[in-house]
Amino acid sequence: MSMFKLSSDSKLLENEMIKISSVFSGHRNSKLNRLSIMFLGLMFVAVNSANAASSDQSDKAIEYGVIDHILLATNNLDAAVEQIKKTLDIDAEYGGKHPAYGTENYLFSLGGRSYVEIAGAQSNWTGEENSLRAAIQATNGPEILGFAVETSKIEEKRRLAKSLNLDVSEIIEGSRVQPNGKTVYYRGMVVRSAKYKGLVPFFIEWVRSEHPGLTSPKGAKLKKIKVIHPEPEGLRQIYEKIGVAIDVKAGLQPQIQLDVSSPKGDLMIIGAGSMVF
Repeated sequence: MSMFKLSSDSKLLENEMIKISSVFSGHRNSKLNRLSIMFLGLMFVAVNSANAASSDQSDKAIEYGVIDHILLATNNLDAAVEQIKKTLDIDAEYGGKHPAYGTENYLFSLGGRSYVEIAGAQSNWTGEENSLRAAIQATNGPEILGFAVETSKIEEKRRLAKSLNLDVSEIIEGSRVQPNGKTVYYRGMVVRSAKYKGLVPFFIEWVRSEHPGLTSPKGAKLKKIKVIHPEPEGLRQIYEKIGVAIDVKAGLQPQIQLDVSSPKGDLMIIGAGSMVF
């Protein structure tokens, strides 16, 4: 299933939904039962729970080599949090501000050491502009820009990424000030790819801090993650080399697909992974 980029043109939106509906109706045995909701760069698809994937990834697999968090960016934090509430019945919790980037976020857990970060730009921020803040401000609504993988050996990840001749950032010392006044600390590293964009993860190592996946609001659980790209082999090689345990499939358009269980049932969340850091 390819993802359709939406616009404010209601007739175009209607036509695209008809196209998707016709795809679903032509596959009676598909796991995809019906379209639940789509908005802008993000799509939620309801999954028939009777046919949903029966084998969840183990907690151990999610903790190492799969994902730390999904970066869901928006130019309207309040609207995005409300959309999550309506779609998943999850009350995302305010996580705090990133002083170095002029951003702030809301969080909710995906089970274990995985979570979703709903990130927005701080208003009235007077710091120096940066690529992350600019990308968030450029969104037309909630969009999956990319995802992070947790590691306890970030220097080794950097060495492996550089061995592939990828554009790799320096290791950055980061922090986020929580509403309770406490600060969480992490080390981060970005791996840039003009071809694969946000489908190549960035890496994070938590330092002297509780993991947000363990402290954020519960209710959702990541069952499976899959990445799709028209040229999958190169991405598979990157994942294998830098230790990312995510399935990569061939498809017409770049996608990140998350199979998630929630209080409102099983859903597939689809985004494009469009970030170039």
